[in-house]
Parts: sequence; C-alpha cells; structure tokens
Amino acid sequence: MTSDGGGRGDGGNSSSLSSSPASLARQRRQCRPIDDVVAEAREKGNLIDRIDRLEVRILKLEEEIVLGKREGDTIEKRPRSGEKRRHGKGLKRLVKSCVNGDLKTKE
Repeated sequence: MTSDGGGRGDGGNSSSLSSSPASLARQRRQCRPIDDVVAEAREKGNLIDRIDRLEVRILKLEEEIVLGKREGDTIEKRPRSGEKRRHGKGLKRLVKSCVNGDLKTKE
C-alpha cells in the first residue's frame, strides 16, 4: 500500500467522486442522528403499511382514470349543445331531390 490513497491507483484524487451530488446525499443520509431517523420511521409507518397505502392510492387513481375515459367516451358520442350535428350525404341528397322536384317514387 502506498500513502497516496491506499493503493487505489487513482493517485489519491477522490475529490471528483466525493463531491458528486449522489455521494453527498449518501453522506447526509449516513450522518443523520438516530432520533431523527426513528421519528421519521414512526411518522411514515413500517414498510408494509406504506406499501398498503400506496396500493390503495394507485387503485383509486386507476378507478378515476377508467371513469374519466368512460365519461369522455359518452361525451364525445353526443354532440355538444353549441355545435350543429353533421348530417350524412344521404339526407342532403334527399332534401335536394325534394326541393328540386325530381324525387323518384315507385309509382
């Protein structure tokens, strides 16, 4: 072992590694007082309870999305009150033939 960094081979220059945001966040997590950690764990609950609450929230969100899609489908099928309904070409042709008087009948 050498005195330049414990034989890592990087010349002992670990400033780029230790100053990264991820490593700083890890250091902050490692240096938290135990009282803070215990209080946070009590506040959040155990892992199983947290997963259970998350599952309930996801199921509610899924239900809202499904209901929103159903309501969106029914709204799109009906014409809005301010919009005129578009008629097909068959109706236009019938009206024109009635107005022009060249309506062909079976007589």
